[in-house]
Amino acid sequence: MGINLFKHNKEAYKAATEMLEQTGMAAVIHPTGTGKSLIAFKLAEEHPLDHFLWLSPSEYIYQTQLENLNMKFPNIQFMSYSRLMKNEDSIETLHPDYIILDEFHRCGA
Repeated sequence: MGINLFKHNKEAYKAATEMLEQTGMAAVIHPTGTGKSLIAFKLAEEHPLDHFLWLSPSEYIYQTQLENLNMKFPNIQFMSYSRLMKNEDSIETLHPDYIILDEFHRCGA
């Protein structure tokens, strides 16, 4: 069973992966509840050998998303923004291939 994206997210996924190839960065800007996180999970699903660092305001959000998918992602390591701030060297020691900034609008808070 794989992640099936709705049409609007398929288009966003394609655009994001093209941006990642070109610039190494991408952002998906869609309204709340439209499946932005599914796009990131799809990226992790399609790159099982790459290491993902998933940053989010809380573990609850991440765990809820995983429960809804009913899938496991051994290539994703979760960390909250506050934990990262307390352990700023974590990114260097984890060596992620991708960093997912879930709830991106909260990064500056």
